[in-house]
Amino acid sequence: MDFSGTKLSYPESTGDQFDRAKEVQAFDDSKAGVKGLIDAGVVKVPTIFIRPQDELSEDLKSPPVEMQVPIIDLGNIGERYSRERVVNEVRCASEEWGFFQVVNHGIPLNVLEEMIDGIRMFHEDDPEIISNDKFKSVHHRVLANRVGPRISVANFFTGVFVPPKVYGPIKELISEENPPIYRDFTVSDYLESVFLRPLDKPGLDYLKK
Repeated sequence: MDFSGTKLSYPESTGDQFDRAKEVQAFDDSKAGVKGLIDAGVVKVPTIFIRPQDELSEDLKSPPVEMQVPIIDLGNIGERYSRERVVNEVRCASEEWGFFQVVNHGIPLNVLEEMIDGIRMFHEDDPEIISNDKFKSVHHRVLANRVGPRISVANFFTGVFVPPKVYGPIKELISEENPPIYRDFTVSDYLESVFLRPLDKPGLDYLKK
């Protein structure tokens, strides 16, 4: 692999002649990136980007990993034990996944379709604040569909203004080993920060200690 000059060339490297570590370091030092590959007129995938056959064989021997998005059934949430189960499932899904699917929620299909048609992006920070960063938020990750536009749908709950209610991390989650990351605040405090902060700054920065 020759990185001298303004162009890149990628000769076929096979067998003992191929030093992957050296080739990768040379490519990294060139700062060429994908554009450099295109400008060099490369028509084949460089060897450094091809995994060795023995590694691929090991992967084929491994059993496929089946992943299932957490599904939470709200059908009998009015019953005591069902409610406890749902609360526990929501907690586990929020901690481990950051999202989950809800079934038997009672919301008509046409309402859900209207929500999807009307909403394209929404940032929800509250789960991170009250859980002291234990629960995940789409604000810090990308959720994308295979088909169609990227959509996030959220429920918005208006806070209490009078008397001013104080929001913050759940006290049961705070300890000496897990000190609070976010400070306590009121809805008025939060709204004031929303109107004062720059548009390119996330709201969580204002709420952190």
